[in-house]
Amino acid sequence: MRQLLVQQIDPQACPTQGLSTFNKVICLAILLSTLLAIIETEPVLATNWPQLFWWANLAFLLLFSAELALRIYIAPYTQAHLGQSRWRFLRSGWTLLDLLVLLCRYQKNCRCW
Repeated sequence: MRQLLVQQIDPQACPTQGLSTFNKVICLAILLSTLLAIIETEPVLATNWPQLFWWANLAFLLLFSAELALRIYIAPYTQAHLGQSRWRFLRSGWTLLDLLVLLCRYQKNCRCW
């Protein structure tokens, strides 16, 4: 199971040319999340459908949280971090940026509760 996760999540371990299905889904989610953020700036839409935006943002937040959790789980088994601890992966620049973005999104979503 772990090897399948590594192959799907780590681009260097993907057995086929190009992105894995998992990474394609994540790329699509990033694009859709960005589009949602742009659309949400339109006052008419934001005021007419606040619950729709809130639930969509929550869905993206949970998806990106699960993605980061999986990346942390497989980190010691990827080619880039082989044999290194998860702690070292957590301290990398991109991971810290992901954590910061997620924490900001959790803070924004929790403020509405």
